[in-house]
Parts: sequence; C-alpha cells; structure tokens
Amino acid sequence: MKTLLCAFALLFLIARVDAAELELDGDLTWEITEPRCTFKLNGNLKSNTPGGSGTLRLVLWATSRPFRSPGFIVGEYTLGSIGNGFQFSDFTVQTVSKLPPISGNYYFTIVVAENTPDGWRNRLAVATGTRELNAGNFTDQKKWAYPATAVTRPLSIIQPLDIITLRLKATELLNLFPSDSQLKTTLTVQSDTKLVARNSLGKRTPDYEYKVVAATYRNQKVRAGRLTLDYPSSAGHPKSTVVLTFFFQGGSRGTYKSEETNSSGTEITWGRFSM
Repeated sequence: MKTLLCAFALLFLIARVDAAELELDGDLTWEITEPRCTFKLNGNLKSNTPGGSGTLRLVLWATSRPFRSPGFIVGEYTLGSIGNGFQFSDFTVQTVSKLPPISGNYYFTIVVAENTPDGWRNRLAVATGTRELNAGNFTDQKKWAYPATAVTRPLSIIQPLDIITLRLKATELLNLFPSDSQLKTTLTVQSDTKLVARNSLGKRTPDYEYKVVAATYRNQKVRAGRLTLDYPSSAGHPKSTVVLTFFFQGGSRGTYKSEETNSSGTEITWGRFSM
C-alpha cells in the first residue's frame, strides 16, 4: 500500500547544479498521493540562454543524503522547451509516481534537467526537505474510506441545465488527497451531447453520453449511472476520455469513480458528487 506525501516548501534552496542557464523566480513544489505525482509552479521558470532552452524535464529525487548523492527517481515530467524571451509560469502538472520499497528518512529534491547535445544536464535543483518512508510508504499517509451507505436507484437521464458537482477525494488505492488538492469540478449540461466542465484548471467542453449500467460497489452488484466524457486536445490538455460511474446513495448525491484515459495511460480516482 503506497502513501501520501505533501511537500510544499515554504523556503527552498536553489542549487546551481550545472550552470546558470535557468532561473527560478517563485516556488516549485511537489506532492505525491500514490500513484499520482504532482508538480506545481507558483512563479516563473526562465531561460537565460539566448537561443532558448532544450527540452526540460522535472525530476523528483529521493536520496539518503542531500542531493547529489545516489538515490531514486520517484517522479518525472517533460515540460518542453522555453523559447528565447519566454518562460513557464504558474502551472500544475501530473504524472505517475514510482516509489521503490525503501525505508528511512529521505531527502526530496526537484531537479530541472535539460536535454543538450551532450545529453541530459541538471540545470537547477530545489531542496524540499526530508520525509520518512517505511517500505516505500510515507508514514504520514491518510486513507479515505468510501461510504458504506446503500446504493439506490440512479437517475435514468440527465438533461440540459442539469449541474453535476464533483469533489475529488482519493486515488484508486484510496489514498486521500490533501484538502488543497481535492479538486472541485462543475459539469453543466448544455444539450443532449455537450456539456461544460469547469474547475480551477480551466474550462473544457467535451461530448458526453449518459446511461444506466450494471456495476460493482463494495463487492455488491448494483445499478449505477455512467457518464462518458470525450475531451478533445487543447492547450495544456491532451485528448482524453473520462468515464464517471455514479453510485447514488440517496436522492441525487453519492460516490463516484473516475477512470481517465489518455496517451499516458489510465488514472482512477474516487470522490463525492451531487446533482
């Protein structure tokens, strides 16, 4: 069973690992709720190279001693390159975490690496402190127990002007997201095929299909509502399909399971919904 680490650095050290080609003006932080790793930038990441940067990658290291001692890569995300006169600003990106079965007090460091003609070079590092692990599990992990309330008859249809509110709670391993990562998403039905999805990450307009299906909740066969959302690719978002299974638990609210599939794979999360 994997665990949660939420490491938002209040103070950080920028280590000049290789050269001063990159400049960080702001906070670069990370969070792991197995099996998800999230990087967040509040501020700007700028290139000081006249011709712009090569491809940049965020790499989260766990090391038994301060970086640059040997250690493990537990999360990485490819950002892309920064053109001359441009910068990355205020982003949140997610990838798969891969914590090995290690135990002890480990140092966690975000490294920004650049792909150059001579290979990958570490351009800067952000030290975020230490956390305790036990066999690959963070010792301060919190779990989420999805409700044991009986599942009731689902809505047979949804229609224009209906509003569905989703509140993210946990990963497929039922590891609880920290409160500031429990994303609230509002789905507003526009027509028989289109709806608008809004949250703090922006607004998107996917096609949808809703139907009643047979499903399993807490090892019991039940009837549930299933909403399939087809998202086109857009700035900062790959093409994806999200399947939401709604387990109604009285009236028009209950527990949902989300399965999002894109080019990187499939992520399963759980939460609560109301309609």
